[in-house]
Amino acid sequence: MKLLHPLRLRLTGHSVLAYFAASSMAINGATLLAGVAALRWIPPELMGIWQMMLLAEGYASVLRMGIPNAMNRELPYFLGRGEEERGRQVAATALLHAILTGAMVFAGFAIAGLAIDSGKPGWQLAALARSIAAGTGFYFSYLTGTFRSNKSFKALAGIQLAQAGLALLMPVFAYAWGYNGFCLHAVLQSVILAGICHAKRPLRIRPAFHAEAWSLLWRTGFHLFISAYLLTLVRGLENVFLFRRGGEAMVGIFAPALAVSHAMEVLPAALSSYVYPRMSFRFGETSDASRLSRMTFWTMGLALALCVPLVLVGWVCLPWVVERLVPKYSAALPAMRIALLTGMLLSVITGTSVLRALKKWTLLYGFIALVGTAKLIAVGLMAGGDSPVMGVAWGGLVSAVVAAGAAVIACRMATRDEGNKAAA
Repeated sequence: MKLLHPLRLRLTGHSVLAYFAASSMAINGATLLAGVAALRWIPPELMGIWQMMLLAEGYASVLRMGIPNAMNRELPYFLGRGEEERGRQVAATALLHAILTGAMVFAGFAIAGLAIDSGKPGWQLAALARSIAAGTGFYFSYLTGTFRSNKSFKALAGIQLAQAGLALLMPVFAYAWGYNGFCLHAVLQSVILAGICHAKRPLRIRPAFHAEAWSLLWRTGFHLFISAYLLTLVRGLENVFLFRRGGEAMVGIFAPALAVSHAMEVLPAALSSYVYPRMSFRFGETSDASRLSRMTFWTMGLALALCVPLVLVGWVCLPWVVERLVPKYSAALPAMRIALLTGMLLSVITGTSVLRALKKWTLLYGFIALVGTAKLIAVGLMAGGDSPVMGVAWGGLVSAVVAAGAAVIACRMATRDEGNKAAA
């Protein structure tokens, strides 16, 4: 029976991963379907207001300063080292930061909502709704970062399924009460999800400030925030070149291809969320970066394998979907197919989570610089042809090949077997 125990643990871990990945796909699918359905009862001008509020919320997220991401690295690391008290101090400090910044965002949106002219009810309602949704969102983000074990990830998957179910109610609220119902749904969903997550939270601590923990979170969070921001800039290069060539119309034509590319990221992102804390825990436990090599390349291989059937299904089904549901975007079909291949190759960079777990900042920034340069050159050159949309799509594919190769090399350098202990 003792010989079977490791196998049982491994099978349990794989089943939890599958459950978590399925719940992540359910969220994205439900949100996409509900959002499209709700558009039937939301006028474009009001949806535009809502999108502007979401944009403002995105800018407000700079207040996070990478602290939640830093906690996601440091908490499992200290637990792996057996330093539970230091881990709790990190979590308590991150909790205090989440509450304070969430309150700031709530106050900012609420004040804006109350200050807006009553003759603009669409703006007023959106601001007040986002004040609650965004404020609770900061706390929800902290809570999800504390789900680290197999048991807690199983609970988090259940929460994500609840989130998917709540998302499907969006068109119901929009049908019943129009834009008011749409805003009400956003508020209720955020509050209910935060409440469920709070009730099931695995780490029950009070917010507190610990200077040492804050210094650590700030140092780690700074690198994680900057690297994430740089990757966001790299991801937006296609739209920059298209806008320069043909304005917003050409960007709009390419939008379905971007949607396909983003959809291909769902499974790799779920896999990364599951594996990343395990990498940090293992490094804390062993202090040996080479012990993460197998986990890293297993993650890369699995991410690529999961995307292959998605590419095959998408390649066959996309013509039917475009022709029957969005015929106005038929010109984007070839670019959408290329985006399938691009997304498959980019799934390999899931393994670069090990660079963050090991705090290999030089390798991480070097990887981003190489990928960004490759994309800038490839997309810039190919967007100048007769068909900018196809040129951008092909340029993205070329840069994805470079990104996949660079990811393999960077991860190998980070986990090579030469007494590599990395940075704690």
